[in-house]
Amino acid sequence: MPRRHTDRVEDALAWLLSSLALLVLLAAILAGFAVHGREMARVQRENGERTPVNAVLLTASPVLPASQGSPWLAPSRVPASWTGPDGKPHTGLVTVRGILKAGATVRSWVDRSGALAPAPSSAASAGISAVIVALGVLGAGWTLLGSLWVGGRHLIAARNDARWTREWERVEPQWSRRIR
Repeated sequence: MPRRHTDRVEDALAWLLSSLALLVLLAAILAGFAVHGREMARVQRENGERTPVNAVLLTASPVLPASQGSPWLAPSRVPASWTGPDGKPHTGLVTVRGILKAGATVRSWVDRSGALAPAPSSAASAGISAVIVALGVLGAGWTLLGSLWVGGRHLIAARNDARWTREWERVEPQWSRRIR
């Protein structure tokens, strides 16, 4: 059976989009590795810049109601004191959860000057960021390619339908034994 021109176009489109799908997969993997490397560098930098300290609460933590529907107590900011990496005493507000009495110790993070700082990022968060970026690139790329495939198939089907209609108009009178 002879192949139609649209069959060859459809095959070429399938090969092209399949090749592009593999390139998108490669791009997603490379993007994931790039993000992971950048995030791991940040993790190492933050771990080098921040030090854990035990902060001593100067007052008891207040009991704050949790947000609606949450069974946990809301975090609160409580005055505390700690000794910085340089050996100097510091005071400030630390964030605590739950009901704690004055004198209780909580783990906090400080920078090189002894000022409070957020906890450093973890290697797990770097991995999660890399996976999210890779899946985002993969999802966006494959969605675009899938849309191109559906659009291409629609155009090819419309072209085939028009050709079949023209052919049927030519063949139908002979087939039905009606002559126009």
